[in-house]
Amino acid sequence: MDSDEAKLAAHQAAGRLVIEGDAVDSDFWDKLVLTDTVKLVLLAMPGHAGNVYALSQLKNRAFSGRIAAIVQYPEEIEVLRGLGADAVYHVYDEAGTAFADDALAGLQLAG
Repeated sequence: MDSDEAKLAAHQAAGRLVIEGDAVDSDFWDKLVLTDTVKLVLLAMPGHAGNVYALSQLKNRAFSGRIAAIVQYPEEIEVLRGLGADAVYHVYDEAGTAFADDALAGLQLAG
């Protein structure tokens, strides 16, 4: 799900099932029907408040799948964990770690 039409078009062109929606829109949540087929929700909105809102909405609707989220600031991690997120990743730490791991792997392959 995304609210950006260009991103939706790119995902649809790649054969992915995507829908237009905005997780910070209360009307979206009023119309959403959650089923047991949804096993994982990834919260990757640019603003922390949006992720908090979406997580609260999922928990209020007794979503039984896993919820993972990204944060920009370390102090946001415990907020989302406290609200029930199963996994929370600090985007800069994770990106830095992946960057270093990939660089090292490339060095070992070349060596």
